[in-house]
Amino acid sequence: MIFEDDSNIGYVFLPVLVLTAIYARFIKRDTGDPLRDKLKDLEIMLIGFGITIFIAVLALPSTPSLSTFGYPETLEDINSQKKMLRLFQKYNKAIVRTTDVVHWMLFIAAIWFTGTLYQLIKIMRIKREVKISAKK
Repeated sequence: MIFEDDSNIGYVFLPVLVLTAIYARFIKRDTGDPLRDKLKDLEIMLIGFGITIFIAVLALPSTPSLSTFGYPETLEDINSQKKMLRLFQKYNKAIVRTTDVVHWMLFIAAIWFTGTLYQLIKIMRIKREVKISAKK
């Protein structure tokens, strides 16, 4: 796992999302062809989405780390409350981190999916308007 257990991965995802949006909106050059510009926006969004998914995978706790906590095989392994507490805390940290990463991945996927559909609708509308104006 790349990130500390207590770190908030939102602080990693939000800058990537903001930088991708800023680049897509302000820094890229407009070519004058609306269709080409919108396809370029989709390309930028796909690259940003790939980066955030990669970060999310790195933020997940690795499966071997869960198994290294040790599975209690005998009653002596968990005979005291202190041992049980330690075991539960380790498992809980892994579960909380996984839940946090899945939450952010779903949020980002929904945002990017909606953004991509919006871009595609814009492209379709632009193409349709060009066809209609060409007929007149």
